[in-house]
Amino acid sequence: MQSRQLQESAWRPRWFDKQGENETFKYTGGYWEARGHRKWDDCPNIFGQFTEEQLTDSA
Repeated sequence: MQSRQLQESAWRPRWFDKQGENETFKYTGGYWEARGHRKWDDCPNIFGQFTEEQLTDSA
């Protein structure tokens, strides 16, 4: 349910961009750097509850 709400509100993956019409994604970089520094401050908790603000901020 929450993932559908995010998708419908134009949420986009942080480290991937959609490529063309065939629904494939291309890695754009940044994940391994964030992981190396353990810097996840800007990442939403996709496994937790979302607030209305989080859903509308991604649009």
